[in-house]
Amino acid sequence: LFAPSTTLRDFSKGRIRELVDLSGVYETQVREGKGFVQAVLTKNAQGLQILKTAALSSRGRRVIFTHRLANSSGRPMKFLFVSEMVFNLKDAHVNRLGEAPGVRRFAVLDPAARLQVSLAFGRPARLWHFPLEAGSGARLVYQGVKLAGVWPVALPARGSWQLEWELKVEEPGGWPRGKK
Repeated sequence: LFAPSTTLRDFSKGRIRELVDLSGVYETQVREGKGFVQAVLTKNAQGLQILKTAALSSRGRRVIFTHRLANSSGRPMKFLFVSEMVFNLKDAHVNRLGEAPGVRRFAVLDPAARLQVSLAFGRPARLWHFPLEAGSGARLVYQGVKLAGVWPVALPARGSWQLEWELKVEEPGGWPRGKK
């Protein structure tokens, strides 16, 4: 949860300040049902209740995430909700600093790895992307791509906000299976 004025450049350089301290221990439960396993994480921090769930399908290629934020304080809250993901993939479209507004569906495609990661958001997102690199100068090493779904949230006193999104990992359609 970041200040509404947070920019992509500041975020990519780590020059950000979290508005609510979300570090530390979350209460955790694991639930199993027919065809899925679900992890449920909850935490109360500075007047905000956070509930995160991740449900993995039995086929193992799809995860559905739900984030629910509830304001238990008597004051309104405004912030950017950011959900970060890092993939060790190379996609020429996202291996540089960039932003896409109003995104509902997005895919990262790595032809060399023959892998596609697809995202589907329940609310339009501002999607930030940039390379994750280590080292500096001539020793700069590409480690993957960082994606961040960004949503502005205005929580009234005692109000709540919810987001559901899906991540799928698959071999891109049209390619012969099992051959590299």
